[in-house]
Amino acid sequence: MHDGNSVQNYPELNCCELIQLPLTVFMKKENPLSVKTFLTLQDLKNQRIIFPKEHTNLKYRESILGSFKKAGIEPLISYEVETADEGILNLQAENEVVILSHLFSGFRRQDCIEIPLSGSHSGLLLISRSADQNNRQIQAFVHAAKKYRGSLHL
Repeated sequence: MHDGNSVQNYPELNCCELIQLPLTVFMKKENPLSVKTFLTLQDLKNQRIIFPKEHTNLKYRESILGSFKKAGIEPLISYEVETADEGILNLQAENEVVILSHLFSGFRRQDCIEIPLSGSHSGLLLISRSADQNNRQIQAFVHAAKKYRGSLHL
């Protein structure tokens, strides 16, 4: 998880946000929350959350925990995993969820559903050298990312 702010310290670098999406909540289809179109942190206050281990993605972890704290909610952490895919694979209970970016997990389960988390955001940044900004390959990548974003239904 990178917010691009540190790029400002390096004039030779350019930062372009390619895709911005809300975080998503994965859960089993039996979860009573699975009928909702969007979820809030308040919706998740009684859910057991499968969370990333501290050493795997500290910025993401701090961001999510900070959001819960700001909302006055103590998250119920079920257990911790190394990867988003491991979290999805280990969903067991109907009141258990994984919060993650739709972009960073290629793993899907037929018995699970993914619902956007209202008020949250994640995305994909392209950080490149300013001198390469008009490079054809970079432009092609930017075009492909924007086309992909248009195909998402979140």
